[in-house]
Amino acid sequence: MGNEPNVPPRDPPVRFRKSIPTSWLLIELVEGKNRQVRRMTAAVGFPTLRLIRCKIGGLDEFTLAPGEWRELSSEERKSLMGKDPGRDHKTAR
Repeated sequence: MGNEPNVPPRDPPVRFRKSIPTSWLLIELVEGKNRQVRRMTAAVGFPTLRLIRCKIGGLDEFTLAPGEWRELSSEERKSLMGKDPGRDHKTAR
């Protein structure tokens, strides 16, 4: 990625190591498995110190503060679920 991204500081802060340079990666997954990114970066000698989710499905506007939440709009629910959000996919035929 080159430059360090503009992200809020982590609480608690990531352990700083003077002798180990910091690198930022942008990785796009279609379907992530449990701890997949951490395992991949560790396998090549770069342990993951911080993960930042930039997008979930078609949603990429994360303007909420940590701990804040909001209801998804009907269109957002449709986008994520790929179906009518008012129907139960197990009983719908």
